[in-house]
Amino acid sequence: MGHDIQSAITLIEERLHEPPDVQALARACYLSPMQLYRDFYSRTGHSVVEYIRKRRLSEALCRVKSSDMPLARVAAEYGYGSQQAFCKRVKASVGMTPLEYRR
Repeated sequence: MGHDIQSAITLIEERLHEPPDVQALARACYLSPMQLYRDFYSRTGHSVVEYIRKRRLSEALCRVKSSDMPLARVAAEYGYGSQQAFCKRVKASVGMTPLEYRR
């Protein structure tokens, strides 16, 4: 079980900029989607989609902190539908706006 989930995590990390595709991820790990969901949650404590969402946010915040890239571009690069959606997610997660986080 652990090896399959480690493979899934590796694939997720390699594809953070792509839309999540749990079906393709399950196929790549030779698991059914249900088995992937169960094993992934058991190993990480997160659903596959929630893990991807948290990793994307983490990477986006690193980009905000380490660059002067416009927030709209960061939002688009990490799969947020708009700068407003990104700002709302950041505020809910870290308690400050992306600009406050950047400072």
